[in-house]
Amino acid sequence: MRLSLPVHQRLGIYLSYAKDLRHLMVNWLNFTYDFDITMAKPKGKSGYVLTAGLVWISLVFAGFTILENEEFTPAPSAVVAQSFPSTSALKLDASHSTLLLFVHPQCSCTEATFRELDQLRSNTGKNLAVIIIFPVPAHVAAGWENGALWSEAKKMAGVQVYRDALGAETHRFGVITSGHTLLYSPTGQLLFSGGITMSRGHDGENPGVDAITRLIHGEYLTQRETPVFGCTLL
Repeated sequence: MRLSLPVHQRLGIYLSYAKDLRHLMVNWLNFTYDFDITMAKPKGKSGYVLTAGLVWISLVFAGFTILENEEFTPAPSAVVAQSFPSTSALKLDASHSTLLLFVHPQCSCTEATFRELDQLRSNTGKNLAVIIIFPVPAHVAAGWENGALWSEAKKMAGVQVYRDALGAETHRFGVITSGHTLLYSPTGQLLFSGGITMSRGHDGENPGVDAITRLIHGEYLTQRETPVFGCTLL
């Protein structure tokens, strides 16, 4: 499975790389200039500075472009359960819509998803039953899922936290990406499927939270799917 480092950590790594690259280019610049002077080929140091600067800026820009593309590239689409499976160990609320949030126990992108979940619960009051599902794959150490994200989820008042051994429920609902959110009506009809962040690890206004809020308040929506940004679950 592929885990995503926090944006600030990856940015720090890339900036460190950019600084090292700049140091190497400065050394190369000095060596090349000295070599040309020795060979009686004075070309002017300003020309080398300009060339080296343009190359360095181009490489830095390319790196940031790759980083940004990754943050805003959604996960592959998943074919999810259109009705709440009768064989599921999870319980459908008979009075309120049920929201299922599938998260990777060690994916840092989930921190932003949890902040959006808090906002969503604030928007909808007590009209939403929430279950957070932590898939646990085979061949991991006991308690592998009991990290900071698990602890944070357990502290959320009124939210159920479910340890999904071997990812049984994750497979049953057809979910493949951390942060994927499903909303079911009290009768088990799928109302919404998608993510509740704008990109990997970023919180803020987004169409997922907006759509779920409007659905809970009784509005009719034709667009009930949003992209999911996160790590592979299993």
